[in-house]
Amino acid sequence: MTSTVPSTPPSDRSMWTACGNDVHCPRLSSGPLYTAAGCIAGKNCAPTLHTAILRHDSTTYLWGLAQSLMVTMERRWRTASESEILAGKTTDVYFERTVEVLRAAGVNPRVYAEVTVSGMPTGSKWGVLAGVHDVLRLFEGRPVDIYGLPEGTLFYPRSPRGVKVPVMAIEGHYADFAVLETPMLGFLCYTSGMVTKTARVRLAAGDRLLLSFGARRTHPAVTPQVEYAAYVGGCDGVSCVLGAQLLGIPASGTMPHALIISFQDHRTAWLAYDRYLPPDVPRIALTDTY
Repeated sequence: MTSTVPSTPPSDRSMWTACGNDVHCPRLSSGPLYTAAGCIAGKNCAPTLHTAILRHDSTTYLWGLAQSLMVTMERRWRTASESEILAGKTTDVYFERTVEVLRAAGVNPRVYAEVTVSGMPTGSKWGVLAGVHDVLRLFEGRPVDIYGLPEGTLFYPRSPRGVKVPVMAIEGHYADFAVLETPMLGFLCYTSGMVTKTARVRLAAGDRLLLSFGARRTHPAVTPQVEYAAYVGGCDGVSCVLGAQLLGIPASGTMPHALIISFQDHRTAWLAYDRYLPPDVPRIALTDTY
């Protein structure tokens, strides 16, 4: 991708041209701003996006900024590697600066830091702690001691007297682990929130089958974590192939509408599904495609 994004949009709206499913800007060196890939029968699949691009306001600038960032990216996706997380590269910059100041001043106090819950969703009195194993792996090799509740523990964020109850505590010299505070909280908050929500859904579902189809609603880089949280929280199965593999269970699911559409008939698709898939695959048929 070699196009450059204009610093300002053209003042004349007529300078923009829409050709089929592509929207072009003459200020770019080459190529369309956006191509509606995958359109069926020439129909415009993204009229809202096209309309937004043609507007000369903040939307145009935001879109241009996104394009500029795509050009300058040094990796395929904006995801951190395991080594980057362990090295503290996903921390907030103020922790790096704090460590820099402490090192320069020769200060590195031994501290006891507690992890507590500041607030819960309205009406929620309890949560389920998760992400503990991830935190322990995060701190491997660091000269610290970690105490806390086991993975999957139901907790109340405050005591009967209203005092915050810690779910985890870290003891060690602060500069030795300061940059890991951000990813530590990310592991705990992200995973605990999903496990807690799933546990509430499990209680509402009772004995009915509960499956997680969360893969299509989250970033694929963290889908296995989402499926882990769903399973720990009480789902009977998960749909993501890799998520299930890492859990050591078979992936679960129904059938996509695309299968029905491909056969252009409910009954024909159902019979093919039953005929060609192994007997251990559940026969859960979609009935609302047409």
